This record gives sequence, structure tokens and C-alpha cells, in this order.
Amino acid sequence: MKRITEYKQEVLLIAILLLSILPFLILNYFNQPTSEDFFYGEETARIGFLDSYRVLFKYYGGRYFGYLLMMINPLYLKSIAGYKALTFLLMILYFYILYLFVSEFTKKSLSFRYRIIISLSIFFLYLYSMPSVSQGFYWYFSAIFYHIGLSLILLFSIFYNRQSEKTQPGLKTLYVFLCGITIAAIAGSSELTAATIFLLIIILFLKSIFIDNKFNWVVLFLLIVTFVSVYIAYTAPGNTQRANQYTTNHNLIYSIESAITYAASEIISWIFLSPLLILTFILIPVLSNLVNHQEKQNIFAISPIYSLASLLLIIFVNTFLPFWSAGISPYGRIVNVIYFIFLIGWFYNVVVLISYFKKRFNFNLSRLPKYSYSIALVLIIVFMLKDNNIKTAYTELLGGDAYNYDKELNDRYNFILESKSDTVVVDSIKNVPKSFFLFDIFPDPDVFYNKGYAMYFNKKAIYIK
Repeated sequence: MKRITEYKQEVLLIAILLLSILPFLILNYFNQPTSEDFFYGEETARIGFLDSYRVLFKYYGGRYFGYLLMMINPLYLKSIAGYKALTFLLMILYFYILYLFVSEFTKKSLSFRYRIIISLSIFFLYLYSMPSVSQGFYWYFSAIFYHIGLSLILLFSIFYNRQSEKTQPGLKTLYVFLCGITIAAIAGSSELTAATIFLLIIILFLKSIFIDNKFNWVVLFLLIVTFVSVYIAYTAPGNTQRANQYTTNHNLIYSIESAITYAASEIISWIFLSPLLILTFILIPVLSNLVNHQEKQNIFAISPIYSLASLLLIIFVNTFLPFWSAGISPYGRIVNVIYFIFLIGWFYNVVVLISYFKKRFNFNLSRLPKYSYSIALVLIIVFMLKDNNIKTAYTELLGGDAYNYDKELNDRYNFILESKSDTVVVDSIKNVPKSFFLFDIFPDPDVFYNKGYAMYFNKKAIYIK
């Protein structure tokens, strides 16, 4: 009877987590491209893929893999519906890769239901406190630079774990090759993912020498691949062009102090102003079972100090980079990356601590105290009543804000298409829901975003009143 009760509570938790994710999926139907999306789609169509790629790498930055994805833009095919469909598919893909990542390290120990609970919990927490939903999932360019980069880091972890487990030379070589390809793509996605994979490989290299007490030739090979890939990304001519736009950059003391203060403030907020501690409490028995079945693996059998220091180092470096390179606080899309890394690192460190206490003190937390599960579920619902991204998404969806936003832009498109003039003046968009990101055109028709907008609709000029 107790097991039946626990099963019902687990099903209820899954239902709550799924209902929390649902509005974000539906919102994709009302999503709209930004002026930047229109511009790059038309620029690629105008000058071709090769020349467009060359211009991006030379004048915009070193995101050599992200630029390839950026040019595969549905607006290149004149399809706004395709844009919406693609952002939806990217969101589904993001969760699916997260599930694959969780399953890779738990499938031998946990059932499908528990793997789904862990994956949904991480995704729920990400959506709940995501610093900028609008610059995350619903802006295609941000999604391909940052979320694809994060997905590739998860894929790299899967490939790396598999190569370490395989004894057949052919399969091991295949997964090492996949690790190298993935690293190159990660480094070319964004500066943050490049820094993250570089630090991660260094941490693995140091672990093999000082903790495992052996020289790992695979990690050395991956370190060389990482160094070359990151070097290409960071020394691209476009990075110099972008850096020259900021006159307050490269202030070391200011950058260090600002990064520490900013990161500490965000971490405190993520821990205490979200359901993170409650969900961690719920998942402790599940994670304890994971440790109980991991005797043959040493992935969690490391010092908690080493694992925590590694996480804090990665968070600090990623927070430091915007202050150093631009002299400004990180944009929302950048903090999204840092927050997701924090969540993955948080739960990894929880398992490391459980493993540590189990080995040292024979501490066992395979079951929660009576009624604690029900109390935790109630507390999660209470957190849902506070202001958060999930509540905002439901409000904008059910209140009609998302529908009105989509309709207002569709009316603008129809107005432009029906206009007989080559020069069209449009109204600005009055109400933009918080969940969406709109980088609109300007009153000046000569701004290059306006030019891309005009090319898309076959007009000479389009601008705002």
C-alpha cells in the first residue's frame, strides 16, 4: 500500500511538471521572427551561402558552427510558419537530449519513470527561473547559438562516457571521433560554450592525472582538438570588429569583482527563490538509489570539493567573459546558459555528496519520511503561485496576449503585402508579451535590419512611423 501511494505521488509530480512545460510548447504557435531573422535570411538568399558565411566570420565573430545553422533559416524559404515550427522542434530536441544525457548515466540503475522525473524536474526548474525566456527558446538565432551549444555539451558527455566504457577498439575509436567533432561544433557555437568545453576538458585532464593517477591519451587528444577549435573561434577577425564597439572592456579588476558579485547574487536567487531545494529533497531517494547501483563506476566517486570547485570555476569564467569582453552585465541569453550549467552541476554535486556520505558514514536516504512527499508537492504548487516564467506563460496564453501579438504582426504583414507603394510606413507593435523577443525595425529605412525586412516583402523601403 505504501508503494502504491508513492507511485500515485510520482504520477502526480510528473503531471505537474508536464503541465508546467505545456504552455511554452503552445506559445511557439504565436511566435514571430525578429527583424534580424528577416535580415539574415534575405542576406543569405541575396549573396549566397558561401559569401554570407565569409562575411559573418570576418565581420561578426568566430561562431563558425552557429553561422552555418543561422543560414539554414526558414525565412530564407519565405516561411514564417516554418520559423514557428523550427523553434518548437528545437525546444523538443533540447528536452530530448537532456533526457538522453540523464539516461546515459542512470539507465543501469533507474527505471524509465525515474529518468523521466529527473529530466522533467531539471527542465521545469530551467523554465521556472530562466533569466530570459524571450531570448532563449523563441528567438531562433539565440536558440541555435546557445541552446544548441548546450545540447552539444550534453551529447559530448554521452559520447565521452561511452568511449570510456567500450573495450572494442572500433567502437571506442568511433566515440572518440564523435567527441572530437562535437567539441569542434561546441567551440563554434558561442563564446560561452567554447569556454565551458575548454574548462571541462582541462578538468577531465587534471582528474586523470591527479585523481585517477594515469595519463589518459584520449583526453590529451580531446584537449588538443579543443585548443585548436577554441583558438579558431576566439581569433576570428569578427571578434576584433565586435570588441572595438566597446570602450569599457578589458578592465581586469572590475571584471573579476563584478563577475563574483553577479554570480553569487544569481546563485542565491536560483537556490532560495525557486523550488530547487524542494525538488532536490524529493529526488534524494531516487539519487540515492542511483549511487547504490554505481559500484562499478567512479563518475560520482570523487571529492565533493573538487566537483563543487569545478562547477564554481565554470560559472565564474562564463560570468567573467561578458564583463571582460564588453564591460557590461551578461545579457539574458547568456545568463540562461550559466543557469542551465548551474542546474546540471547542482544535481551532479548532490549525487557526489550522497556518494561521499554513503561511503564515509554509511548514510542511506533511500526513502523519505512519511508524508514528506505530499508536503513537498504542496510547496511546489505554492511556488507556482508566485511570479515566475510558467505563470507568465499561462497568463499570456490564456489572457490572449500571445494571440494579439501574433495577430498584430500578421496584420502588419498583410498591410505591407497589400500596399501598392514601394515604400511602406507601418505602426510599431504596441504590446509585446514578456515570453517573446521582438527586435523590431527602425524609423530609419536605411538601417540594415529595415533593408532585410524590405527585401523579404519585395519592397524598396519599410520603416516605422
